[in-house]
Amino acid sequence: MSRQKQSLLLVDNVQSYLDVQAQSLIEEGYRVFKAESIDRANQLLQEKRVHLVISDIRMEDETHPEDVSGLLWAQNKKYRSIPKIILTAYPKDHISEALKLILDERANIVDFVTKPDGPEVLHRAISKAFSEKIKINWELIIRWNPTYSPNHLISLIQPSTDPFLFEERAKEIEDLIRQLFYNFKQVTLGRILSTLPGHVILEVFAYNALDKETQYVISIGRRSLVVNERKRSESLPTGKGIGSTRWARELSFVKTLRFAISGYNLVEGDLEAMTSFSTFYRYNNTQASIQALDHLYHVTLAAWHEGGLSQKEYTLPDFVTSMSFDTTKFDDLLETKIEALCKQAMSAGVALLNCTAGRLSLQIAGDSPISYQLPTHHRLISLPPQQVLCGIVHGCVDGHSVRVGLDGTTWLINFSQAGDGVLLRDFARLENHIKFAWLRSVSVADRYLLEQRLISRKKPEESEEKEDLPVNMAKAFVIITYLRRLATHNLDPNLKPYLLGLCAYTLSYFSTFDPAIRYRRGELESYAHSLLSLVMLCDNLAVQSESGRQLPMEAHHGLWLDMQDKCVWVKGEKIDLTPQEYALLDFLYQNKNQLCARDDIARHVWSDAQEPVWSKNTLDTLIGRVRYKIEVTSKNPKYLITVRGRGFKLNI
Repeated sequence: MSRQKQSLLLVDNVQSYLDVQAQSLIEEGYRVFKAESIDRANQLLQEKRVHLVISDIRMEDETHPEDVSGLLWAQNKKYRSIPKIILTAYPKDHISEALKLILDERANIVDFVTKPDGPEVLHRAISKAFSEKIKINWELIIRWNPTYSPNHLISLIQPSTDPFLFEERAKEIEDLIRQLFYNFKQVTLGRILSTLPGHVILEVFAYNALDKETQYVISIGRRSLVVNERKRSESLPTGKGIGSTRWARELSFVKTLRFAISGYNLVEGDLEAMTSFSTFYRYNNTQASIQALDHLYHVTLAAWHEGGLSQKEYTLPDFVTSMSFDTTKFDDLLETKIEALCKQAMSAGVALLNCTAGRLSLQIAGDSPISYQLPTHHRLISLPPQQVLCGIVHGCVDGHSVRVGLDGTTWLINFSQAGDGVLLRDFARLENHIKFAWLRSVSVADRYLLEQRLISRKKPEESEEKEDLPVNMAKAFVIITYLRRLATHNLDPNLKPYLLGLCAYTLSYFSTFDPAIRYRRGELESYAHSLLSLVMLCDNLAVQSESGRQLPMEAHHGLWLDMQDKCVWVKGEKIDLTPQEYALLDFLYQNKNQLCARDDIARHVWSDAQEPVWSKNTLDTLIGRVRYKIEVTSKNPKYLITVRGRGFKLNI
């Protein structure tokens, strides 16, 4: 094997020694970069692919016996993935003892070489490092997929790469593959299964010396992202049977300065016979897609969703935060995005959408305009919170991360969001992908009809009436309805928590709309669909008074007296009151958190009476009726408190 592929960084502040040693190593066939200072070494490491660093221990003052600046630099945690040889003027054994207190075992220092020993000793140390520590399979045959190359992968993983550095980065990617498959004779790179910000997921067919094939899914990309995915997935439950995923322990987890790569197996799966869920949905009938959904949630995700369950109260901002979504994207810019979308949609002839006076209207041919209140930032954050079930989630269940076999068996890839979270994320995200990514060439009018049909279903188990839906929409309606049925059956029979999570995902998708960009017709249809879905979900979730007003947060967080509709709201539930009950609560509410005397309460409640008509028992009976209506248990009241011998107090 030619050593021209093996790259060394030689770091020494004595120029004459640096030049002589570099020339000696070049003559041995190595690719050598020279750095006469730590600053220059840092620059070269940022630009070049370096397999091994050889650094002098003294990089500031060659004559100072206590100068260990080169060693301290070599221990920089940023460079831990690169093996290093340290050059010194002292005997190796003496150095090891003297530096034991400052030597970091994680620094990846593989050897010390004494300068006076001559170049042969250094050459042997370099050969040993490559054979025992670096382990790159230079003889590996890599069959690249005709549809992409190392340069193409770099453009997907790190699109901002300087064009002059593409070749270096491409070599780094190829080296990662050679290290990961060190014990194999050949690898054939298959399809790109998923493209994510900063990393890609590929299928690989590896062949050992006996030509036995093993199939792998590999995740390759920016180091921090792949390391995060690996850490998340290794602590998660794993099944042993078909549909489960197993990290390939026979493959090393390889990291370079910029990138990382890891591999796993889809247990009992044939990668060539699998397809993405989005493709499976497109080319198979409704029943086949339902079968795949059943396997996904009853088998593949079952072990995940069964562990560490707890209940928490979540608001829409809580959902948004749990999705790692930038909340700044839906504050002041939301209305600007809505106005820009309406203009583009009308200009392109996609939909007659209009945004005026805080309302969004849609004009469908032959019908009167349909109008909804705009989903302002205040309205979104005021949506009532919901009790949700939390546990272990995949977090990225969508058309790309779910692989489906010919018989509807499912597997998962992409574990970048896996971990603790709200379980309904694994359902709502998929619904969003069905509506905004899988539907193609569907008019906004038909999309509105789909949303109207979905929002009108109070319970997913209701009969499916889809006769007036176009064929492609009827399929989506049945699949989404079945998905919601799985969510309410597995998580919570109440559909409201699911709809709140769906609202968060819909907001996340709509917020990717950029007013500065002109979109294609199909893209505008999806964005218009997401906007309509968002306003309809808001209307469905918002607590409304009888007069159609949206109520304040107190109405669904605690107790709130509605003075216009003469009723009281307790944690989102409207409670009707008789005139006397309302008068009682009205007085206590006006004096909330204060002690109110019996006489003062009675004079307010029976203010119209010509003569006293109340007694202690009459007032106690009225208090009892109100307490029964507003408290979870009247024996242990939270709001309406009796202060024995003195009166009553409304705690809010």
